[in-house]
Amino acid sequence: MNEVCVIDPSGQFVTVADRDYELREGERFVETAPPVFRPAAGYPGFVKPIWNGEAWTEGATFSELLRWELEHMNKGEGKTIWETLEDSYREGVNSAYDQ
Repeated sequence: MNEVCVIDPSGQFVTVADRDYELREGERFVETAPPVFRPAAGYPGFVKPIWNGEAWTEGATFSELLRWELEHMNKGEGKTIWETLEDSYREGVNSAYDQ
């Protein structure tokens, strides 16, 4: 079976399918590896993968990413965006006191 990715008219990932998949209006096949989805907050991967014609890119807005991070906090071992920001803040404060 020759699997391909299916994208919608905006380039957003729909599914992985074989060539027998019946495309809906505006959908098309892309012969590439499927995008890697973010499994939990703080992990790499895409939330809303978009095919730009050459590679998968993140299609989620900053607000959508923040909302996704909040909804998926503490579901993995990775650091959430909030924990990363807090760590950066504490490192900055601590280095200021060390001077």
